[in-house]
Amino acid sequence: MALLRNPTFMFLSLAAASEALFVTGLSTFGAKVVQSLFNLTSSKAAFLVGEPFHETCVVSTKLIFYFTLQFRFCVYQVEQVE
Repeated sequence: MALLRNPTFMFLSLAAASEALFVTGLSTFGAKVVQSLFNLTSSKAAFLVGEPFHETCVVSTKLIFYFTLQFRFCVYQVEQVE
């Protein structure tokens, strides 16, 4: 019950769920939409839709690493829930 009363946890969970929904929809139908809009081959459209995901993963991993070092987070602080 304590987790449901924690607004930080709830908003982070909501953000993660909405991001997962967006990424799933875009990865499923994005290539087909790009293919039909710009008259591209399926492989070229899949590459153009998939490449930003790769870049986003690299940048977000580096940002998480930076913030972890900057604010001196440890596993206990991140997992601590009151």
